[in-house]
Amino acid sequence: MYERLGHKHDVDVRNGTCESMSGEDLPPAGQYVQVRRRSHEGVTEHEGMVIESQHAEQLTIRLVNGYHLVVDTKELDSWEFIDEVDSSRQFSSPNRPEINHDLPSVRLIHTGGTIASQVDYESGAVQARYSAEELLDSVPQIAEIANLSTDQLFNKWSDDLRPKDWNAIIQATKRAFDEGARGVVIAHGTDTMHMSAAAVAFAWCGKGGRPPGPIVFTGSQRSSDRGSSDAFVNLRAAIEWAAKGPEPTGEGDGTVIIMHDSLDGGKVAVISGLSARKMHTSARAAFASIGRETLTNHDLHASEWNMPEPETSHRPITDEPDYFLTDLRILQSMAGPFLLAEHLSQPEEVDALIIHGTGLGHLPLDVIEAEGMNGDIARKLASYKEAEVPVFVVQQCIRGPINLDVYSKGRMMQELGVGPARTTMAPDTAIVKVAYILGHKELTGGLHAAYQENLAGEMTQALHTPEGW
Repeated sequence: MYERLGHKHDVDVRNGTCESMSGEDLPPAGQYVQVRRRSHEGVTEHEGMVIESQHAEQLTIRLVNGYHLVVDTKELDSWEFIDEVDSSRQFSSPNRPEINHDLPSVRLIHTGGTIASQVDYESGAVQARYSAEELLDSVPQIAEIANLSTDQLFNKWSDDLRPKDWNAIIQATKRAFDEGARGVVIAHGTDTMHMSAAAVAFAWCGKGGRPPGPIVFTGSQRSSDRGSSDAFVNLRAAIEWAAKGPEPTGEGDGTVIIMHDSLDGGKVAVISGLSARKMHTSARAAFASIGRETLTNHDLHASEWNMPEPETSHRPITDEPDYFLTDLRILQSMAGPFLLAEHLSQPEEVDALIIHGTGLGHLPLDVIEAEGMNGDIARKLASYKEAEVPVFVVQQCIRGPINLDVYSKGRMMQELGVGPARTTMAPDTAIVKVAYILGHKELTGGLHAAYQENLAGEMTQALHTPEGW
C-alpha cells in the first residue's frame, strides 16, 4: 500500500494511462515500475526504480544498469508497478533507429568525466563508467533530432588530460567531419573543459581557417545516475546545436561550450570555447563567458532556439587541423606574498614561463626591495630574457585585460622580457595559446607577436562586463 494525494491504492492494481497523464499521475519515487514509452520507433518497455525528477512533467527511472532514463509525460503510453527488479537481468539497449536521410548527422565523441559517471554506493565515490552508447540511450528524444554515431575515445576525468589527449580529440573531430558529420559533440569532464575547447578551437582556426561544422563541448556537474543530474539537458542541447546551429565563422566560435545557465533545470548557455571559464566547483550553472556575452541562451521547454544570425565567414574551411607538442615544459607560477625566485626554475629547464599576475598583471618587483626577495625575482626574470625563454603573464582576476603600460611596475616587467604589454584573453585560453604557438613557430613575428595576434577570435576587443559587476 502507499498513500498518494490523500488516497490509498493497492500497488498491484494502480496503473497510469496516457489518457489522463500529468505530473500528478506519476508514480512516487522509490517504487519499481514498468514503463511503456511511445516514440517514432513504436512503443518500448523499460523497468527500473522511480527517482526524483527535475521537472513535474517528467518521469525519471534508474534502470537496472544504474543509468537514468528520462521520459516526458506526453511520451508515456502506460506504467504499472512491479516487484523489485532482478539485478541479474540484463536489459539490452534500444535498437538504433534506421538512418533518416532528412536529419543531419552528428558524432558524439566520448572522453569521460562526470557526465559518464555514477555514484559507487559501496564507497560513496563517483566513478567514470558509462559509454557513449549508454549516454545516447538515456536521452531517446535525440533520435528525432539527428542521426547519431559515437566515438569512444577514452573515459578519463578532465583533470587527467594532457596535450596528447587534446590531439586525440582533435583527430576524432577531423575523422567525424571526414565521415560526413554535420556537427560534433564532445562529452567531457567540466574541470578543464574550457581548456580542451580552446585547444580544439586553435587547432581548427589558429592559422586563419575554420572547422567544417559546429563543435560542441558539454558535460555535467552531477553524475548521470542522480535525479538532479544536468547531463541529459546539456547533452540534448549540445546535440541540437551540432545538428541545427549556425556554421562556425572561426572568429570566436570555432568551438562552443553548452552547459546549464541557471540553477533551474532546462536552461542552457552557449559560450565561446575561447572565452569560457568554470567559475563554480559544484553548481550546475558553473560556466561563465569571460570578456564577451554568451552566444545565446536557450530554454529547452521553448519550441525554438534563439539562434544567432548566421554570419558570412571569409575564412576557408581548414583541411587539416593543427596539433600540439606533447613534450612541452610550461611552468606556471602565482604572483603574491610567497612568490620566490627559486619557484621559477632555471630557464634551460622549461620552454616558457607563465605567471598569474595580480591586478593588471603585476609581480612583486618593488625597487625598494631590490636586494631582497623581490630583487631575486627580477634577476631571475632577467636570466629568462637572456636565455630567450618567453615569459607571459595572465590575470588572476579572470575578468578584465592585462595592461603593463599603466604603472611603472608594468613597464619594468616589459624591460625584463615579460609581455606582451596588453591582451584581452580569458586566462586559461591564454595558457592554451602559449602551448599552441610554441608548437607552431612558423607563425610570423615571433612568440610574443603571435601571442598578441587575434588568431581565432580569442581576443575580446570590447570588454564585456556581466550584469551585477
